[in-house]
Amino acid sequence: MVGLRGKIMGGYVLITGLALVLSTWSAINYVRLSGQLNAMMVQNYRSVVAASHLVSELERQDSAALLLLLGDGEAEALFESARRDFLGWLARAEANVTLPGEGEVVGRIRALYREYSSGLDALYRAVREGSIPPAAASAAYRARVLPQFDAARRACWDLFRINDQAMVEVQTRVNAASARGGWSVLAGGLAGVALSVLLGLGVSELIARPVRLLSRSARRVGEGHLEERIEVQGRDEVGRLAAEFNAMVGKLRELRASDVAQLAASRHKLQAVIDTISDGLVVTDTALRIESANPVAQEVLGWKDEQVAGRPFSEVVADDRLVELIQRQVKSPPCREEGEPCEPVLMEHKQERGSRFYLADATAVRQDDEVLGVVLLLRDVTAIEEAERSRSQFMSAVSHELRTPLASLTMGIGLLAESKLFRQSPREAELVAILKEDSRRLARLVDELFEIARLRVGRLPMALVRLDVGELVEAATLPFVAQAEAQGVGLRREVPAGLPPVRADREKVTWVISNLVSNALRYTPRGGRITVSAEQRGDRVYISVEDTGIGIPKEKQETIFEPYTQLEDRARGGAGLGLAISRDIVRAHGGRLFVESEPGKGSRFTFSLPVEA
Repeated sequence: MVGLRGKIMGGYVLITGLALVLSTWSAINYVRLSGQLNAMMVQNYRSVVAASHLVSELERQDSAALLLLLGDGEAEALFESARRDFLGWLARAEANVTLPGEGEVVGRIRALYREYSSGLDALYRAVREGSIPPAAASAAYRARVLPQFDAARRACWDLFRINDQAMVEVQTRVNAASARGGWSVLAGGLAGVALSVLLGLGVSELIARPVRLLSRSARRVGEGHLEERIEVQGRDEVGRLAAEFNAMVGKLRELRASDVAQLAASRHKLQAVIDTISDGLVVTDTALRIESANPVAQEVLGWKDEQVAGRPFSEVVADDRLVELIQRQVKSPPCREEGEPCEPVLMEHKQERGSRFYLADATAVRQDDEVLGVVLLLRDVTAIEEAERSRSQFMSAVSHELRTPLASLTMGIGLLAESKLFRQSPREAELVAILKEDSRRLARLVDELFEIARLRVGRLPMALVRLDVGELVEAATLPFVAQAEAQGVGLRREVPAGLPPVRADREKVTWVISNLVSNALRYTPRGGRITVSAEQRGDRVYISVEDTGIGIPKEKQETIFEPYTQLEDRARGGAGLGLAISRDIVRAHGGRLFVESEPGKGSRFTFSLPVEA
C-alpha cells in the first residue's frame, strides 16, 4: 500500500520525468537539425567557392592569352599559372558533386574548357608560325576563341548558381524545420505544463481531501456532534489518522453519555436543594434570560402560574430596581470593580397574612474572567425588618415625645443663660453654658433619632425638585468655609460646568453633603485638604467628598453606615447616626452611598443621584 509520502514522491517523479522527456526530445531535434544544416551547407559552400575560382582563373587565363597573342612573351608564365589553378579548382568541383545535375555541369565545364584551350593553342601556334599576322590575331580571337571562352564561363556560373540555389533551398528547409521544432517544443512544453498542473492538482487533492474531511469532522465534534464519523479510505497515514479520529470520537461519545447521566443526576439533586431552601433564587444567562427559579422566587416575583424559563428577566419583572441590579452584574467593568458597591434591594411581598420582606442581591458567576450568568438571591429578612421597623417606630415615638419637653428645657436654659444673676457669677455661668451645650447636643440627637426613624419606616416626606449640582454643592459647603480656614484645612469645590441637573430634595441632599463635609473636617488634621467634586457617569451624577484625613480600616468601611456605630479611634463626638441617615436619604433618592478609604491617606465618600430626565 502506497503511503502519503509515496504519493507525494510519485507525483514529483512523474513531473520530473515529463520534464526530462521534453528536454531530451528538444536536444535530439537540435542536434539532428544542426547536423543536417552543417553537412549541406559545407558541401554547397565548397562547390560555390570552386565555381567562383573557376570563373576567376578562366578570366585570368584568357587575359594572359590575349597578351601572348599580342606578342607579350612574359604572359606565358601567367597563362600557365592560371591554367594550373583552373584545373585544380575543376578537380575539386568534380570531387564535390552532391546535387542532382551538378555532375553534368562539371562535365560540360571540362568539355568546354577543353575546346576553349584547344582553340586558343591553335590560334597561338598560327600567330607564332606567321600564318596569321599579329594585326589579325585579335579578330581571329573574337571569331574562334571568344565564343568558347564565354561558353566555358557560363558553364562555371551554372555550377555557381546550382550550388547557390541549393544553399538557399537548404536554408529555407532549415528555417522551416527550425520553426516546426520550435513550435513542437513549445507545444510539448505547454502540454507538459498542463499535465504537470493537472498532476499537481490531482496529487494535492488526493492529499488535501481527507485532511479537509478530517478538519470538518473535528470542527463538528468540537461543536458537540459526536455522531460524526470519517469514512476511512486506504491504509496510508491519513487513513490511519481517520481511524484514530473515529476511535477517539467513539470514546468521547461514551464519556459524554456517562457525563450526561451524572450531570442530570447532579442537576436534579441541585434543583431539589434549591427548591427546598427558604430564600428565593433566580439564575439567568449572560443575556439575562431566566434559566431557573425556585418556588420561593416564583412566589415572591409573581411567577407562580407563569412559565418564565427562557424569557428575559426585564420582561417578567416589574421592579426596575431588580432589573438594574442584575444588569449591573454583566456590565463591563462590574459595579464592584468600579469601587461602587452593588447595593441590595429591599422588596416587600404583600400577602393575605401580612407582608414579608426580601433583600435581593445579585452575583455574577464567572470563570476565567468570563461571565457565565447571574444569580439573584432573595433573602428572607422579614424578622430583621420587622424588628428594625418596631425599633424605628419606638424610636420615632420616644423622640417625638422627648422633643416637646426638650424644647422647653432648652428654652429655659437659654433664659437662664441670659439672666444677669447667672452672668455675674462665672462659676454658675459656666454651668449654664455646659447645660446649654448639652441640651443642644441632646436636641440634635433626638432630631437625628426622629429623622432616621422616619426614614426607616418610610415616613420621611420628600420634596423632589430639579436641582443644579454646582449650586447645590456651593450652598452646602459655604457654611464650612470659615471653619475650614480656622482649622487650617483647604476646602475646594470641583464641579465641572455642563453637568446635567438632578432630581432631589434640596434640603435633605444639602444635609448629606454637610454631614460628609463636617465629618471630613472633624478627622482631617491641619494642613490637610477636603475636595467636594461631582461627575456624570451614565444616567447618574456622582458627588464625592474626599479628605486627606486619618482614613478608615478596610474591615470597618461597611459597618460605619450602621446606626450608632463609631470607631474607637474616631470617637470624636456624635451619636453615630450621621452616615446612617445620609445613606438612607440617598437610598430614598434611588442612589447609593459608599466609601473608599485607606488608613493614613484619607477617605472618599461618594453618593449618586439620578439625572433629571
